Amino acid sequence: MTQDAPFLHMKDIVKTFGTIRANDHVSLTVKKGTVHALLGENGAGKSTLMKILYGLYRPDSGDIFLRGRKVEISSPRNAIDLGIGMIHQHFMLIPSFTVLENVILGLPLSPHVARRKVEETYEQFGLSVDLDARVEDLAVGAQQRTEILKALFRGADLLIMDEPTSVLTPQESDDLFRMIRQFVSQGCTIIFITHKLNEVMDICDSITVLRDGRAVATLDRKESDPTLLSRLMVGREVFLNIPKKPKEPGEPVLTIEGLCLKEKAGKPKLDNVNLKIRAGEIVGIAGVDGNGQQELVDCIIGVRRPTSGRVLFYETDIVTASTKDLIRKGLAHIPANRITQGLVLNFSIEENLITETYDEPRFVRRGLLDRGAVRKYAEQVIADYDVRAPGPQVKVSHLSGGNQQKVVVGRELSRSPSFILAMQPTWGLDVGACEYVREQLLQKRDEGAAILLISTDLEEVRALSDRIAVIFEGKIMACLDPKVATPEEIGLLMAGGRNTI
Repeated sequence: MTQDAPFLHMKDIVKTFGTIRANDHVSLTVKKGTVHALLGENGAGKSTLMKILYGLYRPDSGDIFLRGRKVEISSPRNAIDLGIGMIHQHFMLIPSFTVLENVILGLPLSPHVARRKVEETYEQFGLSVDLDARVEDLAVGAQQRTEILKALFRGADLLIMDEPTSVLTPQESDDLFRMIRQFVSQGCTIIFITHKLNEVMDICDSITVLRDGRAVATLDRKESDPTLLSRLMVGREVFLNIPKKPKEPGEPVLTIEGLCLKEKAGKPKLDNVNLKIRAGEIVGIAGVDGNGQQELVDCIIGVRRPTSGRVLFYETDIVTASTKDLIRKGLAHIPANRITQGLVLNFSIEENLITETYDEPRFVRRGLLDRGAVRKYAEQVIADYDVRAPGPQVKVSHLSGGNQQKVVVGRELSRSPSFILAMQPTWGLDVGACEYVREQLLQKRDEGAAILLISTDLEEVRALSDRIAVIFEGKIMACLDPKVATPEEIGLLMAGGRNTI
């Protein structure tokens, strides 16, 4: 590699899927020993570009230059051989294997030699992790360090990190940033994909913004700020700090009393959870993913029967109520995963909007589905919730992630619910779609709805919530005032520490 040549240069990359051009002559230049952010809305082409770099896709046209020479990357194996590693958002580890077994999986090394070499690698890069621990017993931060160690042990000096802090506590995120700085000091190069603009300003040296499949800007961090970056991503002004009106909450709408969920073996999934959500307030649940959040949701919506305790909707215990009963009572549910839990991908927008209410009188005429009424309702939701689609008959599989989420949000909120259960409502969304969903939740709060917000995005929880309940291993550690509690104090509780507030 010549002295002036960039470490990585992807030149005029084009990738088309059917009639959709995911990458439209995209060029990306990354300097050696830097952290380079890749920003863009859902559907902007970030994932496609990185999958091309990692060998999961082949470009239709364009060239890749690595260390000053042109390379062909035909597979992940090929990418690894070229020193490229990818830290996936959802870790690619075998839970029942030890850390050491995961790191050396597929390599022809004896256990003794492997241990010595792995120890040398984690000492070189400062990756503290127990090699003999089973991955399933590790905290999320340690699992991520295992994934990084696995890539570095295979000789990677270019790491692609996809939303690496999405499952970490604030302290674990700080630890990750320290590790990244150490990697860079030893010559590693990082491509950092994130939607958290404060992280870009904290850890990255340079930034490339993609929009509609094209690279619209590459700039130095010192030349940028969150407002400029969000405008480049979305193509318009985005309000990063949505104002929240002062509001006095009303009567309790949902009351959780002594809720426990125990399985035959292992720790309780929920441990004596007590919580009240009142009309006109948002109660946020802060916690690292996997600490009982999904189990709490399941007990509220009737998917699981708690071992003990009650869930009261006003004064009625609903632990045995059916989903249809809950909807009729005024409960709305925005699930964590719109793909597997919120939508039927092969259904149209209008069909998805009535999956839970198709038998209501407004959609029935002479015992049959009134297609005209359904169409009119769908058109109204599309207009009210800004769903970008040609029409209500389009399959939701053809929509971007942001527009799919708007269909879910529109379906749930258009019923004017008195209680909204929103789990990860902005997960995987770009900054513009996040802004929209958060505005809708605050509007419903102002209209008097009680909202339980469950999110692993601590900044989102702090920005939207009137009260914050921190959950760890199925137990509510404390209820806090977001105006007073600091991220460090919340993060300590998220990791199981004592409440010092």
